[in-house]
Amino acid sequence: MKREYPEEFFSRGICFEKNEAYQKAIDDFSEVIKLNPVDAEAFYRRGVSYYHKGEDEKATSDLKKAVDLGHSSARKFLKDIIILIITEWLEIVRI
Repeated sequence: MKREYPEEFFSRGICFEKNEAYQKAIDDFSEVIKLNPVDAEAFYRRGVSYYHKGEDEKATSDLKKAVDLGHSSARKFLKDIIILIITEWLEIVRI
């Protein structure tokens, strides 16, 4: 795939994400970000893919970047992740 066309990487990343091929999606969204480091949607999608892989720190980092770039859905998803993490920590502490 030619590097001049971030849309192709983005479209393929969406397909990988929908098919739960999260590492491949991450790779393609990373290419989009290399080509356009202010692409809020690419940061959001990569963050979601990291989340599904269980890589919470990378997910929250990308989602925060998406929020900083003005992506409104990323804000809600990030809040949901934080609530889940805090809930898990509270359950561990209660044991």
